[in-house]
Amino acid sequence: MDDFFKPTKPEVKTPSPLAANDERARSPRVQRRLDHLLGHTCAPSNCTSPTPSARPFRVQFQFEGRREPIEQALANGRDAWWRLAQLLPAVAQATGAAWAHEPSLRGEAAFRMIENHEAVLRDVCNPSKTHNIIGIPLRQAELTRVPMEGASYASACMREVCRRLIGDKPGTEECKEQLDGSPDCSKCWVATCAYLMCRIQAHKDEMPGRTPDFSYNSTFSIRAVLQEVALHAMGMGP
Repeated sequence: MDDFFKPTKPEVKTPSPLAANDERARSPRVQRRLDHLLGHTCAPSNCTSPTPSARPFRVQFQFEGRREPIEQALANGRDAWWRLAQLLPAVAQATGAAWAHEPSLRGEAAFRMIENHEAVLRDVCNPSKTHNIIGIPLRQAELTRVPMEGASYASACMREVCRRLIGDKPGTEECKEQLDGSPDCSKCWVATCAYLMCRIQAHKDEMPGRTPDFSYNSTFSIRAVLQEVALHAMGMGP
């Protein structure tokens, strides 16, 4: 399967840990899950240094060997993704496209993107025309992916989408990703947003044979913010 937004374990049918006012959103269980999925071996409270030691990236996503621009983008962005994860859950106050969507739905979308960012980035920048990142034939080969050389731009774009989904709270401004002013950067941001808007699945009928990536309503929030970020990259929006 090529469903990269899925949790590593079957989901338990419990209330979402990402509701705006849910104190369990920063529970030890969720913290440990983020620690593991973001490549850290211990939670900040148990670490002696600001940056915990990191585990290797998952080999099941490297069936055709290492793709150095993607590996470099993942390594360089590790701490930025970790800082972003610390901002969860989403809050009610938000600006732009995120403002119109419930914080619990925005939080779900941001959480799924953050916890699966390695697989998502590899998928966005997958150079193969025939197989996905785990060696299965592509289901949506018609979609245009971002060149591997633009992996760092794509990763930054994904983080900016998550930051906007989380909303306006202390620390979000420090995590803001900036365009560097180059045409390549703008093109990669737009291509990343366009790809994900088509790739993310909200309902089983959108792509028969695939399980939806998010809950139906949360998909509207991430697609709205993806569109906003694409317009921003084109100089047509905040």
